[in-house]
Amino acid sequence: MNLRNSLLRIVLAISLLIIPANGQRLCRTPVGTRGECVSIYDCAPLLRLLQRSPLTDDIILSLRRSQCSRRPNEKEFVCCEQTANSINHPTQFSSPSNNVGNIIDECGVEPASTRIIGGSETKLTEYPWLALLEYERRDGSWTAECGGFLINRRYVVTAAHCILGDKVDKVGRLINIRIGEYNVETDPDCIVDEFGDQNCNDPVLNLAVEEITTHENYLRDNPSNNQNDIALVRLSGNVEYSNSRSPICLPTPNFPGTRVGGNVTVAGWGQTLESQRNSVKLKVTVPIVSAERCEREYSRKTELSFDLQMCAGGNFIQDSCFRDSGGPLISRENGLWIAEGIVSFGTGCGIEVSSVYTRVSAFVPWILDNMRP
Repeated sequence: MNLRNSLLRIVLAISLLIIPANGQRLCRTPVGTRGECVSIYDCAPLLRLLQRSPLTDDIILSLRRSQCSRRPNEKEFVCCEQTANSINHPTQFSSPSNNVGNIIDECGVEPASTRIIGGSETKLTEYPWLALLEYERRDGSWTAECGGFLINRRYVVTAAHCILGDKVDKVGRLINIRIGEYNVETDPDCIVDEFGDQNCNDPVLNLAVEEITTHENYLRDNPSNNQNDIALVRLSGNVEYSNSRSPICLPTPNFPGTRVGGNVTVAGWGQTLESQRNSVKLKVTVPIVSAERCEREYSRKTELSFDLQMCAGGNFIQDSCFRDSGGPLISRENGLWIAEGIVSFGTGCGIEVSSVYTRVSAFVPWILDNMRP
């Protein structure tokens, strides 16, 4: 069994005594000092231990003894010494906080997982915020044609062109959102690790669509203007978080984004050179492209706004492609993953022309305004 998986199972299995005082959740650390029971992701010293490689027996024992809660949804809480430097959530991540539908919980955390099993395939629990959008054809069958990403228990963000226009007219109506998917041909999804142990995700969560909000300034089927390509899907029920399903962070409106030439990641089940459709979630790393280059590539095709859009890719055979639409362009900041862009459109797949993405930071106020409890 993978050491990190072993660690998490140990940490989740054993709890310390919680000492409530004045409504606070106090505890004693393994060395007897006063502490507070918090998520391990908010306790810098213990999180640094968890991220060490290799994990020694002493580290595993220390983390095991630090676990402090077995309450629902607190599976990774530890007793963090009150004098320790806790992790403050960085200012570039948005966390609305009204009622359940409006809350963005702890986000952008990628759980410990098994190794990559080959090529550009993702780990079993990698990118747990990815959503697969399924449409109902006229014959009643379902087909997955777009992606999206989970931002809280009730909402998924995707591209507006996955909701309105030619794609939907030809394929059918959006009917189902799949959360926690890895291999579309199996459920639950399992792989065998290098030690011969079988690791499995929770069963895939299928949720109907309760409400769809597309950006009011999106112009459907207008190739000369693909701006405002964003939509918000409210799910029919709440997503219960697990290792294979959790939300990604949103940037704040003033988030500067990854510099030109810096690498970002796209993941999904889209087309590759080998297949029109992939059964297993894949990923690819692409560079951010300058506005000047992107303008040269698209000036004769469409009107771009770099306040609302961004470009990435342009490397041969490394690109987002069909059926990746609506999925996130992601980067990692201060240990957390954020959604920088939304796959919008491009010129072919994997050629030396960049692809265009909706710039998420420009639409965070719109997202928050359109979420409800």
